[in-house]
Amino acid sequence: MPDLLLVLIFWRLFRDVLTIIHHSIIILAFVLGIYHSVGTFYMGGFLINEVSTLFVNANVFLAASATWRQHPIYKWNGIVLLVTFALFRVAFNVYNLHHMVFFTWAQVAPDYWPVVSAQTQFLVVLLSSLAFAHGFINVVWFVFIVLAVKRKMTRSSKPSSLSAGTDSSVSASAANGSRRRAQGGTKEL
Repeated sequence: MPDLLLVLIFWRLFRDVLTIIHHSIIILAFVLGIYHSVGTFYMGGFLINEVSTLFVNANVFLAASATWRQHPIYKWNGIVLLVTFALFRVAFNVYNLHHMVFFTWAQVAPDYWPVVSAQTQFLVVLLSSLAFAHGFINVVWFVFIVLAVKRKMTRSSKPSSLSAGTDSSVSASAANGSRRRAQGGTKEL
């Protein structure tokens, strides 16, 4: 939730619609699921996603500083972010959704479905749809993270103006590019 608050408070800086959709899905699902006692087993499973949140939030603050963006900690945070996101938001969500479909829907639902109310049936369909939307958003984010880490790892080190034979206009151009990246740095991974 802190990341939702950051996006809302600093909307002009982030403009992150996916974060708002993601948290809206989660809030709606948790409120409905907990209030009606439907789907709470899977909701608990989705909470494991939050392991990667520490690295997502650290990345935002590291990227906001031109100094930290050049530091190895920034690159290592990107790698740990990639790994934790892959494990806890992609792989585990695939497992959780697989279990929902092939255990709950396929094995439990045929016996359970005829005896529950229409309201519970509606909630099961709605909450399952929200779970798949949540999983899809995490896959989209993971693709963005992979591309950003790839870009981060292949980025050449910036040229030094102290290097022999360096043209000052090239150094000035590189400095201006670094300044521009620093100004818009929070969108970078």
